[in-house]
Amino acid sequence: MKKAARTPVRFVVLCALLPLLLALPPRALAQEATEWKGYAVIAQDTDGTLCGAVVRNPDTGGRALVIGDMQNGAFTLAARCEAAIPADWADGDLTVDADNGKETNQYPSVTVRVPTDDSHSLYYVTFMLRNGSWQLRQLRGQYESTVYSLYPMADGSWEADDMAACRIAVLPGEALGGTMETFAFEQSVRTAAEAIRTKYERQAETIRGMLQAAFPGTPLAEGMPVTWTFSYNEDLLLAAAAAVRVGTEAVLCLWTPADDGAWNAAANWHTLAADVSAESLWMNLGYDDSGETLVLSLNDRAAADMAELGFQLDADGGWTALYYSFTNDQGDFWNANRNGSLWRVFAGGFIAEEGYLYWPEDPAQTAFAAFDSAQMKREMLTLYDDFMAGEPPMIPGGSSAYALPQPCGATLTKGTYAVYTGPGRQYAREADGKAAVSTADWVQVFGTDGDWVLIQYRVQGALLRFGYIETSALQNPAAVPALTLESVLLENTDNEFVTSNPLGLGGRLRFDYSGVSMTRLGTLGDFWMYVELTLPNGKPARMFAEISPSHG
Repeated sequence: MKKAARTPVRFVVLCALLPLLLALPPRALAQEATEWKGYAVIAQDTDGTLCGAVVRNPDTGGRALVIGDMQNGAFTLAARCEAAIPADWADGDLTVDADNGKETNQYPSVTVRVPTDDSHSLYYVTFMLRNGSWQLRQLRGQYESTVYSLYPMADGSWEADDMAACRIAVLPGEALGGTMETFAFEQSVRTAAEAIRTKYERQAETIRGMLQAAFPGTPLAEGMPVTWTFSYNEDLLLAAAAAVRVGTEAVLCLWTPADDGAWNAAANWHTLAADVSAESLWMNLGYDDSGETLVLSLNDRAAADMAELGFQLDADGGWTALYYSFTNDQGDFWNANRNGSLWRVFAGGFIAEEGYLYWPEDPAQTAFAAFDSAQMKREMLTLYDDFMAGEPPMIPGGSSAYALPQPCGATLTKGTYAVYTGPGRQYAREADGKAAVSTADWVQVFGTDGDWVLIQYRVQGALLRFGYIETSALQNPAAVPALTLESVLLENTDNEFVTSNPLGLGGRLRFDYSGVSMTRLGTLGDFWMYVELTLPNGKPARMFAEISPSHG
C-alpha cells in the first residue's frame, strides 16, 4: 500500500507566513527573505558557495542582480541591485559568471555579460566583494551608439573610456554609485559619456586656439579639429598633435613649446586620408623604448595608404619620419623603419622569412612637413621591384670597427668560380657542394682573407649568397683591401638558424638543437652578425646569424 505523501514542515510554515509576506512591498520582500522565492531566475552561476543570478520580480516586472551564498539548495542574499541590467539586454542573451577567487587568489566577483552586434565583443558589468561589501569593479556598455567602459583607479576615481575614439576622462569616485544598492548601469554609462564629451569639447577649443595662433591668416586657422593628443610631463605640456579638417583635406599638425613660451608648429598636408575620422584614426604621443625620444604614432584603420606611421622629435626640435607600414590588397605587410641614415624595409614578399632591403634616408622626404605617405609607399614598392628585377641590394653599414665594408668595386675575370662558405676548400660549400658564381650577373666584392675574397652574388630571384672565391678570380687582386675581422666566442647561443643570404629571402640553415656556439667575426647593419661555426655535417662555415634572435 502506497504511503500518503507527507507535507514538509517547511512548506506549512511558509504557507502560514505567506499572507504576511505578500503584504510587504516587493523590495522589502526581496531584502528580508532568507531565500529567493517567487522570483524567476533568468541566468545564474555558482562557484563553490558563491552564487550570482539575474532574476525577475513578478510584481514589478523588473530585473535584478542578486548575489549570495548557495548552500544545501538554499540561497542566502548578500547583495542586490535593481538597476544593474540595461533594458536592451535581452533575457536570452544574458550569462552570469560567479568566481569565488580561490583559484586565482583574487577578490570574489560576479559578472553579467551580453553579446554585442560584434560577435567578438561583449557588454558586461562586474561586482567584487571587497572590505566586506559588494562594489562595482568595471563595466562596458553603449550610450547613443557609442561604446564606453569604466574602470576604478587606485585613488578611488573612475576612468571612463570611449572605446571607438580611444578618448578618456577621469570621474571622481562619488560620480558613480559604487555599491550594488546605489548603482545604476545606464546612468553610469551616461555619466561617462557626458564627462568625455565635456572634456573633449574643452580640448577642441584649445586646439582651435592653437591653430589660430600658429597659422594666422591661413585656411588652417579656421580648421576644425578631428582628433588630437597631448603629451605631458606632470603638468608641463611637452607636445600636441591634431588631425584637422580644412575644406576637403585633412592636415596633421604638431606643436612643441618654444623657449620664449610660444609654440613651434608644423603642418603636414600629405599624410592623412581626406576622410579621416576620430573613430578610425588612433594618435599617441609617447616615449620610445629608450625613454628619451618623444614619438608621435598614428594608425588609420580606414586608410589603405597609411596603416601606421611614426614621427620622432629630434634634438634640434624638428620632427622626422621614424617608421611607416601598410598592408596591400593581397594582405602582404610592408614596413620601413629608420636606422640612422638608412631606411630598413621589411618587404611584403619576405613574409615567410624576415628579409630586409635598405636605402639611404632622404631628409627632404622624411622631414615632417614634407613627408608624403603615398610617395613613401611608391619608394618601398619600387625598391622591392628593382631588387626582384635584378638590382643588387644596398649594403647596410655600422659604427662597429668590425662592420663589413661596402663593396670595393673590384671586378672578376670572365668565368665561373667555385664558392665556399669560408676562405678555404675545407669550408662547407652550399648547393650540395656545387655553389658557384658566374660573371654573367652582378658580383659585389668586399675584401680578402689570405688567398680568398668575400663576395655576394645573386643565385636566383630573392636568393642571394655571401661566400668566398679564390683571389685569382680578381682582375686586380692588389686593389682589394683585406677584411678586418674580430674573434669573439659566443657559447650556447639562442640562435635557431644561420644563413649566407641575410639581404634576401631563403637559404636559411636551421639547427636541430639549441645552444649552438659560434665565433663573431663582424656585423652587417643592426640586425646581423657575421659568424664562424661548425655545421651539423662537421664542416666549418662563415655565415650570418641574428644579433638578437627572433626565433623566426
